[in-house]
Amino acid sequence: MGAGAMLQDDNATPHRARVVQDVLQRQQIVRMNWPARSPDLAPIEHLWDITGRRVRDNHPPPADVDQLFRFLQQEWTAMPQQMLQNHVNSMRSRIGECLAARGGHTRY
Repeated sequence: MGAGAMLQDDNATPHRARVVQDVLQRQQIVRMNWPARSPDLAPIEHLWDITGRRVRDNHPPPADVDQLFRFLQQEWTAMPQQMLQNHVNSMRSRIGECLAARGGHTRY
């Protein structure tokens, strides 16, 4: 990363901390304008949901945090590349629905 890189985040308070701002500025990373708390526009939120459901469906309840981490990592790694690409490709229709809903709920 560095000059010319662009960052998209969810505008959560920790992402706006001064230390984060300083690092981004030093590294010449531009922050995209992005609405706060907009999971319908963030494919990663849906992928985390899928990962969590795959852990629930394919593993016994984790005995501890380390085991949960391993289960999450296994399921994330096993996720088909096409599924990830489909979520990225859905962004155009997601944005269209958000605009049509004028900030209201969407099917996403």
